[in-house]
Amino acid sequence: MEDPLAKDLLILKQDFNMGHWEGDTLIEAHHKQALIILVKHKRGYALIAKVSNKTSDLVSHVIITILNYVTPLVRTLSLESSKIN
Repeated sequence: MEDPLAKDLLILKQDFNMGHWEGDTLIEAHHKQALIILVKHKRGYALIAKVSNKTSDLVSHVIITILNYVTPLVRTLSLESSKIN
């Protein structure tokens, strides 16, 4: 059976701006939980994960874990942080 992500990964490899991802952490108002969103705008891809605690160790671990799905396609990552009211 063919890997469903294989075709998308092949398309990403052919991307002119291959490897540039942008990330944002959306922190809920009480500063307990957060969403981590990594986006490849040119192709419209997004990797999203929820963390129950926004410690730097946990957030870093989750970012590394979700980027493992597309490791060969990551060269740079720009991050921002936003608060959800």
